[in-house]
Amino acid sequence: MTKLKKYLFDLNFDAPDGGASQLARREMEAEDAPLPPVEEIPPPPTFSEEELTLARDQAFEAGRQAGIQEAEATTERRVATALESLAGHLAAIKDTQELANEALLKDCIALAATIIRKMLPELTRRSGTEEIEAVVHQCLTQIDKDTRVTVRLHPAEVELIREQTREIADNTSFDGKLVFTADPR
Repeated sequence: MTKLKKYLFDLNFDAPDGGASQLARREMEAEDAPLPPVEEIPPPPTFSEEELTLARDQAFEAGRQAGIQEAEATTERRVATALESLAGHLAAIKDTQELANEALLKDCIALAATIIRKMLPELTRRSGTEEIEAVVHQCLTQIDKDTRVTVRLHPAEVELIREQTREIADNTSFDGKLVFTADPR
C-alpha cells in the first residue's frame, strides 16, 4: 500500500499533459533532492582540574575585590554622612554655647552687683557698681575658653573622622576642643 499524502491543491487539471504526470514528476524531484545537511553537535567541553581550580580562584578573587570596593564605598558614605552631621551639630553647639555664656555672664554680673550692694551699701551709693561690673565681666570672659565636645563613634571610623574634622572645626570657627572616643554600641 502506498503512503497517503495530504492533498495540497497543487495539481493543475488544465495542463495538456495531465495533472498526474506533474505530481509524479514532483515526487521524483523530491526523492532526488539532497537532504539538508545535519548539523553536528559539538562534544561538550572538557576542562582539566587545574583549569577549573584556576577559574574558581579567579572568580573568588574577583568577588572578594568587589566586596572590598563595596565595603569601602559604604564606609566612605557613612563617614561623609557623619561629617555632615558633625558640622551641623558643631555650629549649633557653638551658637547655643555662646548664648548660654552670654546669659551666664549677665547673671554673674548681676549677682556680683547685688552682693556688693548688700555688703557695701555706702560704697555703692558713692561710686556705683559700674566698675565692679566691668571687672567681673572681664574676668568671666576669660574663663570659658575651654569648650570640650566629646564625639562617640564606631571604633573603625574614629581615625577617619578625626582627620577630616579639623577642617570642619576651622570652617565653623569652633574654638573648643574635640575629643573622639570609640564606642562599639
